[in-house]
Amino acid sequence: MRKNKIKISIDEFKKLYFDQQLTTCQIAEKLGCGHTTVSNFMKRNNIQGRPRHPQAKICPHNIYKKDCKKCKIIYAREYRIKHQKEINRKCKNCHKNFMTKDGRIKYCSKKCREELYSRLDREYMRRRRKDPNYKMREKEWRQNNPEKMRKYQKKCYQKHREQRLFENKKWCQNHQKQRRIHRRKYYERHKKEIIDRLRRTQLTTTINGENVNYYYVKKRPYPKDGKCELCKIHKPNAYHHWRIEKEIIYGLWICGKGIIANACHAICEMIDKIGAINLEQLFQKVINKYRELLKSPKDKTYSHLLILHNKKWIRVKTRPKPKSCELGELCIEKLGYYKNKNNELKWHHPDDNRPDEGVWTCWACHYLLLHKIDWLGEKIINHAQKIGIKYADLRAIIHPFQTYE
Repeated sequence: MRKNKIKISIDEFKKLYFDQQLTTCQIAEKLGCGHTTVSNFMKRNNIQGRPRHPQAKICPHNIYKKDCKKCKIIYAREYRIKHQKEINRKCKNCHKNFMTKDGRIKYCSKKCREELYSRLDREYMRRRRKDPNYKMREKEWRQNNPEKMRKYQKKCYQKHREQRLFENKKWCQNHQKQRRIHRRKYYERHKKEIIDRLRRTQLTTTINGENVNYYYVKKRPYPKDGKCELCKIHKPNAYHHWRIEKEIIYGLWICGKGIIANACHAICEMIDKIGAINLEQLFQKVINKYRELLKSPKDKTYSHLLILHNKKWIRVKTRPKPKSCELGELCIEKLGYYKNKNNELKWHHPDDNRPDEGVWTCWACHYLLLHKIDWLGEKIINHAQKIGIKYADLRAIIHPFQTYE
């Protein structure tokens, strides 16, 4: 069936509706169409309706009629409220007296009404939460509807965000001792979880001699066997990375700290900057210079130094302390691998029975190179070759989210 259309102009329709004040039903009867067609015509042409009579809000008629029963009820109610005498009543919330014409009103204002309802709701919820059956139902509902819980939490946080922040700051300022105690207890309880989270999401590196921290990043998972991914001997203390893409960091878990460790971290960083071939030459030069310094004759000038020997402090005569590392150009700090903020030099002596024979070195050369040379000797060159080959192979294949076995 084809829909009926109004065959009339907009100006003619406005004369009927506004000037003659005919209703939409009367216009529909005059034009021979339905009520909906007239309303759709008004919507299409953006014609706003006339303001209705204030007494006909509930009545279906557009105009007040005395014959209609609903209109009589509305008129009678409004007439009674207007001409009725004022009554003295007591508010249920604040218990104050107030004057009203309507006998059904029980509150002096909207605020009192809302406060009383909110208080009753709180009391009801307190009683309800004490019920054990209610607790079981609530837990089951939360487990079965996690998406709804997230929505409710977001809405609640947005509503009371400023109030919570203000209250938390106030409490923290007044209870600093309690905060320290809570932190210690929390760390003792969740020590493993905290360490795992920091391993997964945090990284510290040195850029131009300064420590830089990266938070909330994605790293390679920590090895399950708890051993270095290159030497497979010691515990991995460092995460060596070679590329950063937004949040993803490409790297390996390798050993780096400690006197007995194989210094895989230092070797990998040297390979990245120099290359595997030049690294062998560098180690050979360091070994030769280190032996020359140990065999060098003693000067007449000397300085006294306190050293721990067999759990006792001993005064030893050493060469005068220089301004920089005695390895010179071969120093790791000068090459840019490590940097000590204090720039303190250490007296490195290979033999504990002869503490006079030693070398003044920086922190990096003392721990990462000379201790390894004393322990391994020239074998350190072969060790660096093996690590370099394995490191190159893994770097070409590995992905940050894969585990290495």
